[in-house]
Amino acid sequence: MSKHRNLVLVDAIAEKRFASALILVSATFVLFVGSTVEELHATSVFYAALAREMLEAGSFASIFLDERAYLLKPPLTFVTAALSMELFGINGFAATLGTRLSGIAIVLLTYAITARALSPLHGVIAAFVVLSNSTFIQFTTTIRTDAMMSVGMLLVVLGWLNLPKRWANCSLFIGLSFGLLAKGPAALLILPVLIAHRLLVRERKFIEIRAWTAIFLLPPLCWYGILIVQHGWQPLLELTSDFSRASSNPGLSFWNSVALEYFEKPLRRYWPWLPFMIMGAVVSLIGRQRRHQENRIGQWLAAWVGIMLLVGIVKPDHDIRYLYPALPALGGLAALGLMHLFPRLPLLPTSGVLAVVVIGFALSYGINNRHDINREIVCFEEHASSIKALAAVDAMAISLTQPRRQNTHRDWSYFYLGIESRNYTFAEFHRADPYQYLLIGQGSRGRAFLEDSPYTVICETKKMKLARRRVP
Repeated sequence: MSKHRNLVLVDAIAEKRFASALILVSATFVLFVGSTVEELHATSVFYAALAREMLEAGSFASIFLDERAYLLKPPLTFVTAALSMELFGINGFAATLGTRLSGIAIVLLTYAITARALSPLHGVIAAFVVLSNSTFIQFTTTIRTDAMMSVGMLLVVLGWLNLPKRWANCSLFIGLSFGLLAKGPAALLILPVLIAHRLLVRERKFIEIRAWTAIFLLPPLCWYGILIVQHGWQPLLELTSDFSRASSNPGLSFWNSVALEYFEKPLRRYWPWLPFMIMGAVVSLIGRQRRHQENRIGQWLAAWVGIMLLVGIVKPDHDIRYLYPALPALGGLAALGLMHLFPRLPLLPTSGVLAVVVIGFALSYGINNRHDINREIVCFEEHASSIKALAAVDAMAISLTQPRRQNTHRDWSYFYLGIESRNYTFAEFHRADPYQYLLIGQGSRGRAFLEDSPYTVICETKKMKLARRRVP
């Protein structure tokens, strides 16, 4: 009997390891397909430009400590990108490498947390729900701060669930430190999630926090201490201003903006898992066995989503991206919903089917993606040596006395070409001295402007066009 039990245990461990390997392979494939050919734009190219500026200045602190200091985000994402560029060159793959690796960590941590709270099969389903979420892919296959912050938050949760194990204390504080260095105080939103777990799940175990592990919080404390010494309370003022900035949907009322970002977009983008997410939440919250431990876990996952949703609603600038830290919880709810319908799903076949489907969709995307920034940028680079001054039209002007802020045209030309463009609105450009070269975005306004101008497009990517003034 004992020998048979040991064999069953070995088989169970082997199954878990194989499922973990499938998740790792699938996440790597999905998050790195097209990683060398995709073009950075908007906030992503701004962050990449900041990393390039770090690299060229030869200092990781340069963009944070001078008179134009960027104080809205901590250094981890930019330092990681700069180090990657040092190794692999200045390109989109290097800029996004840290974020993509963080995405793999998120998927694996989702599995580990859900498997610890529920079961390995729940963990597998939750991991593939996250991996197949379009919002997750959108903000993980680029350079953003959300992914690294979420890694830190999930390390905190994993540590919390495994207390009082010795390594759990380290995971808790290392994760909190990692999150604070990735996106600042937003990482503290994971603390209410821990409180919700304590109140809802009611596990009968002693929670011992070893004080010495708090030493891992020294890096973010030192970082913010340096900023305060250098800039006074300006970092706090800028963070407050950023949190309360106006909505990016100015044509919508407050509640219409909330409905668009947190209800309409998820209704479109969370398929095919949305019905299972809803079912998992409903069964946990109002089901007959809602006091059952599994349903208590579901209530905690729903509270996790609710906390992130509430903060996203309170912030005036609504964005579906603010639900990013709640994606692992949504994956857990989807797993609960699916397992409620099919309670006898086998671990390995389910893992295999999900892996094949997810990899298949990623492969299809890679085949259909016809844009290659490396091929398209060659034309720009051939003309770069001839460009003495580059005008960027339809770009907000930012003077050299203002703090560094996102400016897509300037950021794009600096990251990809190493050229600082002079930025103009359409009206300003008509009054300016003529430029030989002009950078303009793809779009209807740009096309209309070029039709009535003495410029001819000579190079273009998916996002940008380079035009040269015709000789009279």
